[in-house]
Amino acid sequence: MDKKDIKLSNANIVKINKKFLESLENYRKLLKIMGGDMPIECLCLPKKSEKVLISYGFLRIYDLINADFSKVEGLNDVAMRDLTSRMDQFFSMG
Repeated sequence: MDKKDIKLSNANIVKINKKFLESLENYRKLLKIMGGDMPIECLCLPKKSEKVLISYGFLRIYDLINADFSKVEGLNDVAMRDLTSRMDQFFSMG
């Protein structure tokens, strides 16, 4: 094996390693989303906030991930901060 082959081999290893790390990151994201397949009651939100979210069809935690809350009436700033905080706590456990 000459130096050229070794350089190609190292470049391939770096490329493979980079692809592997990208795949691993995608896998982590997927697991977090799959972990969100739980009822919103798991977030232990105040009952008022929980009822409002359920009335708008947010039944599972993953329903909340990319939701547009500007159309949800009944959630004030405090409730939104609480919801955001609880979701952060939930996903940081994984």
